[in-house]
Amino acid sequence: MSGSRRLECLDVIRGIAALAVVVQHIFFLQGKFLHDLFMDVISPGRIGVVTFFLVSGFIIPVSLERVTDIRKFR
Repeated sequence: MSGSRRLECLDVIRGIAALAVVVQHIFFLQGKFLHDLFMDVISPGRIGVVTFFLVSGFIIPVSLERVTDIRKFR
């Protein structure tokens, strides 16, 4: 598996993590009962935020290693 393909997979994980946060907000907007019931089982928002930042913290340094000039970083 190539390096760029690997980063694409990590982008998918970040997308799923962001969707978990959206799900958390949807349950919050649906009412206290659903939100509390869902929070007792699992907290997708918290898991999503932590996952998103962990993966992002890995992607950024790896991406920086690929460029020789920081001004070319995109």
